[in-house]
Amino acid sequence: MKDNDTYQLANRSAPQLLYYGWVMLGVAVLGLFACYPGQTVGIAVFNPSYREALNLSHSELAGAYAIATLVAGFASFVVGLVSDRVGLRRCIGMVVTLLGLACLFTSCVTGLISLFLAFLFLRVLGHGALPLLIDNTLAMWFHRRLGLVTGVKNVAAAGGVAVVPGLNLWLIHHFGWRWAFALLGIAVWLVMLPVILLLYRNRPEDVGQQLEEAPADRSDVSGTAVHRNSVAPLAGLDLRSAVRTRAYWIMITLHFVTGMVWAGTVFHLIPVFDRCGLTANQAAVILGVYAVSMAVVQPIAGLLADRVPLNLLLSAASALVASAMAVLLSTQSMWMASGFAVCFGIGNGISGVATGPLWPRYYGRKHLGKVRAGSQAAIVFGSSFGPFLVGALSDYRGGFSSSFHLFLGVNLVLAVAALFATPPGSLRMTS
Repeated sequence: MKDNDTYQLANRSAPQLLYYGWVMLGVAVLGLFACYPGQTVGIAVFNPSYREALNLSHSELAGAYAIATLVAGFASFVVGLVSDRVGLRRCIGMVVTLLGLACLFTSCVTGLISLFLAFLFLRVLGHGALPLLIDNTLAMWFHRRLGLVTGVKNVAAAGGVAVVPGLNLWLIHHFGWRWAFALLGIAVWLVMLPVILLLYRNRPEDVGQQLEEAPADRSDVSGTAVHRNSVAPLAGLDLRSAVRTRAYWIMITLHFVTGMVWAGTVFHLIPVFDRCGLTANQAAVILGVYAVSMAVVQPIAGLLADRVPLNLLLSAASALVASAMAVLLSTQSMWMASGFAVCFGIGNGISGVATGPLWPRYYGRKHLGKVRAGSQAAIVFGSSFGPFLVGALSDYRGGFSSSFHLFLGVNLVLAVAALFATPPGSLRMTS
C-alpha cells in the first residue's frame, strides 16, 4: 500500500472548497462499524452457539474471553508505536486485512483452544487496534471541532449497539453461526479495503490543506497553541513527558473503569435482568433504550466538549454512570430498567465524546499514537477484568449486587478525581 505522501496535490494554492476532514469522518464511521466483530456487543450473541457447538461451560467461555481480552490489551502499545512510524493509512489497512482473516478463523474453531485464539485475534484487532486508529485519524484532521466530530462518530457507535446484535442474530438464524462470522469478515474486506485505498489520507497536508483550527487561536513564544478548551503544543508531548502529568493517570484510570463497568454489565445483562424478573427479549429492548439515549446525547456532548472544560464533562459522566448503577441495584420492573439504560447511555455517551478530543488537545499530535495507546490498553484491560469480576462475585456472593455496588463507588470516586484532570503545563484555560 502506497504511503499518503504520494497523494500530495500539485497545486497547494487552490481554493479549499471542501475540507477533506469531513470525508475522513465518513471513513472513520465505516471503520467504526468494521470494529464490531471484535466488540463485546457483537460477540455476545454468538455465545450460546459457541457453548452448544463446542460443548463449553459458562466459566470456560468467559475465561477464554477474559484471558484473550487481557492479552490483547498489550497490543495497543505496539499499534500506537507502529502507526507513529509507518502512518495511519498503512497501519489501518493491515489491521482491516487481518481482522477479516480473524473472522474467517473464528468460523472454523473446533474447541476451547482455537476459540481462545479467535477471541484473541478479534479483540486485538477489533477492540484494541482499529478503534485506536480511528480515534487518532479524527485527531489528525480536527482540532477546534474535534468534540463535535467525536460526538457524530459516537452517534454511529450507538447505532451499531442498537443494530449489530439483531443483524448478527439474523445471520445466525439464516446461515448458521459459522457462516455468519465468515460473512462478517468478507463484509469488512469488501467495505473497508476499497475505502482505504481510494479515500483514506493520513493528514491534511497530504491533500494540500491545513488542520482545521479556530481563527482566534494564538500562540505563545514557545509555539504552544492556546484554545479556549485546550492547551497543548501542536508538536506534542512525548510519552515520557505525558506520563509525568496528573491528567494522564486520571484518564488511564477512567478508561480502565469505563471498560470494566461496560463489559462487566453488558456481558452479564441477560442473567442480571432474569433475576429482576425480566426476559431476554426485554433485555434486548433495554439495550436499544441505552443506544438511543447515548445517540441523543452525543451531538450535544460534542458541542459542549468544544466549549466546556473537558474534565468537568468527565466528572458529570462518571456521576451519571454511578447513578445508573444505583438504579440497576433497585430494578424490579421494565420502567426502572429503562431508567438504568437512560442514565448509563447518557453517562457513557458524554464520557466517550469528552475523552476523544482530550488526548490531542492535552498532549498534541506528534506522538499521539504512543501517548494514546495507554488509554486503549486500559479500556481493553478493563473489558477483560469486568466480566470475570462480575461472574466471580456472583458465584461467591450468590448475586450481582456486590459488583454493582463496587461499580457505583468507583464511579463516585472518579467523578471527584476527574475534576483534577486539568490540561498539563503552566498555561490555563482561557474564556
